[in-house]
Amino acid sequence: MNFVYISARFKLLFNNKKNMPMTLRRLACMLLPSIILVSISGCLPMVDKGDLEATPPPKNSGFVIGSNHVGDITAQTPYQLEQFSKIPSVSKVEKTRTTLPLHSVNALSLIDREGQQELLVIGKTQINSIQGIGPKVVGPNGEKIGDSFQSTKMQVNQCKAGLNLWFRLLICKVKTNENIKLVFTAPGYDGNPDFLPNKNVLKKSTLKKIVWSPPVPKDDNQPLQHKDKVKNS
Repeated sequence: MNFVYISARFKLLFNNKKNMPMTLRRLACMLLPSIILVSISGCLPMVDKGDLEATPPPKNSGFVIGSNHVGDITAQTPYQLEQFSKIPSVSKVEKTRTTLPLHSVNALSLIDREGQQELLVIGKTQINSIQGIGPKVVGPNGEKIGDSFQSTKMQVNQCKAGLNLWFRLLICKVKTNENIKLVFTAPGYDGNPDFLPNKNVLKKSTLKKIVWSPPVPKDDNQPLQHKDKVKNS
């Protein structure tokens, strides 16, 4: 049934006023606008609900890790609870503890507006390191927590075995960013530092945390001083 057909039928009814009771004519006048709207809407393209659900959410820049920053945090950011509370993507900052390979340390936990723990910031007066552990954390090459070892395009020769409190974890350097490391779980790995996991273990390995350290400032004068020493020796 289309709009042209419906219009023709109503025109026929209204022209035949003698055979059409007044009550029926009034009812037809009331229903006509609704019927027209329904007919027109049937001609419009339908939006697939699946297409709407498949649209990825916008990236939260507050937890993107780069060489010189973690979101809005840089090496110059003071290690202060109040300072981290000012970050727009952070709703709450709490004191907690976390682990480094050799010992456990105090840290500040940065929680997003959905209540998810995203970052663990370690330091005293200055930031020593930041561990990205939450679902909104994005690494320098698009890595996300839970990614498989293979999807991060890591090579096993970029990795070493974790020791002590990071035993049976795999710590891998990011080639493009010397101050960023990816830490993977390695189910089935015995943790032997002399033998890195085989392919079967790597297939099951997933990204557990992204560790950022403030980049070391490059001393432009150091190579020149070195050359002078070589020349004078």
